Amino acid sequence: MKKLFAGLLLSLGLLFVSIPSAKALTTIDELQAQVNILLQQISALQNGTQTTPPTYVPTGTFPTVTNNTGFCYTFTQNLKIGDGQTSAQSSMIENLQKALEREGFTITTDEKAAGAVFGVSTEAAVRSFQQKYASDILAPNGLTSGNGFVGVSTRMKLNQLYGCNGTTQLKPPVLVVPITPINPVDTQSVISAPVVNVRVNGNSSTGYMQPQLDLGNVSSVTFSWDSKNASYCNTYGQTKLTFTDGTTWDNRNLPTSGTRTFNTAGQKDGYGALVSYASIGVQCWNSSYKDDTKGMVVTWTSLSNNPSNSTGAGNQVPTAKITASPTTVNVGQPTNLNWSSTNATSCLLLNSEQPYKYGDTTTSGSLTTYGTGLFTLTCKNAYGTSQPSTVNILTATQAPVNPVLTVSTNYACGGNMNLSWTSVSGASTYKIYRNGGPVTSTTNTSWTDTNLTPGASYSYQVMPVVGGVDTYNFSNSASASASASCTAQAVSPLVTLSLNNTTAQVGDRPVLTWKAINSPTYCSSTGNGPGWGGQGKTNLSSDGTTGGTVTSLPAFTAAGAFTYTMTCSNTAGSSNPTSATVNVSAAAVVNPSPAVTFTASPASLPAGGGTTWLSWNATNASSCSIPSLYNANYNGASGNVPVSPTQTTTYTINCNGLGGASSGSVTVTVAPTVAGTKPVMTISASPLTVAPGGQSIITWSATGAVAGTCSSALPTFQNTSGTTAVWPQTTTSYSVTCSNSAGSSTGSVTITVAPNSANTLTAIQALIDSIRKQLGNF
Repeated sequence: MKKLFAGLLLSLGLLFVSIPSAKALTTIDELQAQVNILLQQISALQNGTQTTPPTYVPTGTFPTVTNNTGFCYTFTQNLKIGDGQTSAQSSMIENLQKALEREGFTITTDEKAAGAVFGVSTEAAVRSFQQKYASDILAPNGLTSGNGFVGVSTRMKLNQLYGCNGTTQLKPPVLVVPITPINPVDTQSVISAPVVNVRVNGNSSTGYMQPQLDLGNVSSVTFSWDSKNASYCNTYGQTKLTFTDGTTWDNRNLPTSGTRTFNTAGQKDGYGALVSYASIGVQCWNSSYKDDTKGMVVTWTSLSNNPSNSTGAGNQVPTAKITASPTTVNVGQPTNLNWSSTNATSCLLLNSEQPYKYGDTTTSGSLTTYGTGLFTLTCKNAYGTSQPSTVNILTATQAPVNPVLTVSTNYACGGNMNLSWTSVSGASTYKIYRNGGPVTSTTNTSWTDTNLTPGASYSYQVMPVVGGVDTYNFSNSASASASASCTAQAVSPLVTLSLNNTTAQVGDRPVLTWKAINSPTYCSSTGNGPGWGGQGKTNLSSDGTTGGTVTSLPAFTAAGAFTYTMTCSNTAGSSNPTSATVNVSAAAVVNPSPAVTFTASPASLPAGGGTTWLSWNATNASSCSIPSLYNANYNGASGNVPVSPTQTTTYTINCNGLGGASSGSVTVTVAPTVAGTKPVMTISASPLTVAPGGQSIITWSATGAVAGTCSSALPTFQNTSGTTAVWPQTTTSYSVTCSNSAGSSTGSVTITVAPNSANTLTAIQALIDSIRKQLGNF
């Protein structure tokens, strides 16, 4: 054991022997340089190389600037996106935002609200600040573009402009660390930028918050990352996630690889509102201050994220909807976006291909954009955040081709013509032109032109429509003659039949419409539809047709598929049977309202008050809360909680479920204090005899005492009633004195301490176990 500890001490001594004395390090930058030396030594040891002692060379001083802006703040810590979870961070971020706005950059209102946060607009402003002073911030670090991270160089430039010390040195000292490898190594690995890989449920990130991925109805999300050439990593994102391993996504010190899983149900943002989306990412650095960032915006569907808060339209989670026209465009073609929401106080619009172009927006509106990719709209109010609404605008991969049209005379008489053409990829509809003018449009690749002049010649062309936009890629021109006139001869009837709906529920009533032409003499109805069947002679109109709308059919009484069939006949024969089918499902289930049972035990307390337990049980409810109790949102349909009223008090509980909301109340009665009667004191201990350091539970109450008048050597005895644990080493008496307008009363109890060999052995064994636990396996 002694040899092992000596080896550890020797290793630590060797690790620090070549570092300059801490007394000589007078700035944060010099301390950072010392950390860099340690990181490089560790890297050299892990790669099997030998290093000579590093040299710390504070070289190169730069012009100093006096702060005359009327605003000053000295930045002493690094900052990044996602920071702002503590009051100390919020104060630093608030001053960072003030400095950035003085530089002419814009910060959104929600990020400057109470408890400032380092969000998307703050990061974008930092990037712009770094570009503005690229020669001082980016160039010395071998960078060409800003990364949005407030590190050493960015902080020094901020302090030069706004620091409270009057003048500030611009550039940190230069650290020179000569390394002499025993075997050849790839020295580029020391300065190469990190490479970060991020995956969500198997989907890989393509950049900063890209892509914006809709996972659908999932119960959990698995987030994993790995990196190369990285020394350490941090998180960033807008949502405070809670993972199944007990960690949260506001962790600022990640390993360079790992996996985290979180359940979608119950996730909340920093304001406590349930959410169904998250922005999560990883940013990794190396010792050369180079970094790489990957992340995603993911959305999911979870019923628990849209609880019913309905006591009125204003108390509901908002909804969001966004549409675009067209959704497929050619390069340079604009798209019209339209969005709306209900019950929302604010909305956020994001685009997967331009993450910084949009952001906070109105609760409804429209705009014209030339952007493409996934547009996502989410809206929020005090009760939560809406499910995201998305629309994807695609760029046409190729110009539509010209369809090939064929025209032929229809076999039927009466001036008809058949048209058919080849399909075009991406086409939603086709416009048909006859003799140079538009006739109609169809989604099919064939069409029959009717009621033409029999025997006359007609010319046709077809144009595809892609994404709602005319392509003007006309087909070839094709001509034919319409079919000849019809000769008067008897033909069998033709029948059409339809239902008002193809789906229905038990209790719905069907409406059937039918028509028969070519002068039928009678028609028959068959099928298993309720109230349908039998045979009846038709009533012909002047043009030889019959039919009508049947509204008297009975309602459906059972679920299933029901078919209605009609056949008509005349002297030329019978028509083909024509049918219509409706699928009937069971009636929708109506969720009952919550029923609440709310009690207090005991329901009555003596003068001066005491402790009682409130208990509740709610059926058909998912959550309950007691508004008058501090932080008493228990999120459970049943439970109990202790309360200690000093006067008669009524407590109310509110419960919510799929069927709505219900409330309950209970009154705890506190007897009035009788004038002229001192408090009645009771005090006891269990057990009364313990071993040295053993535990005993003391219970006391002061009937008729005024709250706040009790006193004792132990602070916990200052309440008028309660219990507490004590661990006396010697025989000890405990007392408490309480008062009212009639005077004071004192109660006391003595706990005897007697040695106990068995207890002593137990204590020694516990000490040995504690030492073993601290030493691990040594």
